[in-house]
Amino acid sequence: MAYNYTEEELESFVDGVVKARDLIKSKSPDFLIAPLGGAVPFVDIFCLSDPDYFCAVNKEFPPTSSRFENLDQMMGDWYYNFFKSNFAEIPLNMVSIDEIVGGGSTVRNHNYVEAGMRKFVREDLKELIGDHKDVHVNREFLERFRHLKSLVKYEAVGLMYEGEDERTAKKYAKKRKHNQAYTRLVGEGKIIPIGVKKIITMDNPQLNPLKFSFVKNGSGKGHFIPEIARIEYSNEYLDFLKNVAQYMGVDPVGANPSNTNNFRSFERYLPKDKH
Repeated sequence: MAYNYTEEELESFVDGVVKARDLIKSKSPDFLIAPLGGAVPFVDIFCLSDPDYFCAVNKEFPPTSSRFENLDQMMGDWYYNFFKSNFAEIPLNMVSIDEIVGGGSTVRNHNYVEAGMRKFVREDLKELIGDHKDVHVNREFLERFRHLKSLVKYEAVGLMYEGEDERTAKKYAKKRKHNQAYTRLVGEGKIIPIGVKKIITMDNPQLNPLKFSFVKNGSGKGHFIPEIARIEYSNEYLDFLKNVAQYMGVDPVGANPSNTNNFRSFERYLPKDKH
């Protein structure tokens, strides 16, 4: 079978994933955050190479795909529901694994977490004092929000696309450099990029087993919704896992997907209108 990656690209990619795996494990997260779609192969490789840790660690798969409508609102609500279920006034350590190209999507993922935290504090205040808006309430909101931020830690470890050639590398390095929010978060240690020649799973439907539901409207057009229509492991994906295993020195016979039963867990945090 012909693959869309060279042996050198595969080695660079796997080396990057292994670095990400070891870094994430060293941080002992309470939750590994793996955005639905792009991060799925990364988690399969984590479980393939270190099953005792990564098959057991708590994993959440937030539906952050740009193909979904009203994504900012939906993800703010999603993380609000996540915090309602999982925050207990003690430190909460979240580490995500993501793709980095221009840096924009990784910044948005940070923003979604913060939006969820803001709503969590706002709704908590409403229960205590109602829906008032005055200086005292604003001050109380800021104090509670700072308190929450002091307890919740969210970091993103990202496979960063460096480019297959010098021209491409310069193009995307320039985009990241001009993204002020991205450079700030990298400087603060909240985004940790790990460079690879090519993110070989990115934008390749054959290397993404999740297929989302598509809803048509009256004009014949439509949009994707945060609902998994099916999970489909192509021969190319199964071969990809075996190639990864072989390079890592793991028995390729046992190189199988390992998260099938976890993917739909994201639905319990969706706002009611998205179910």
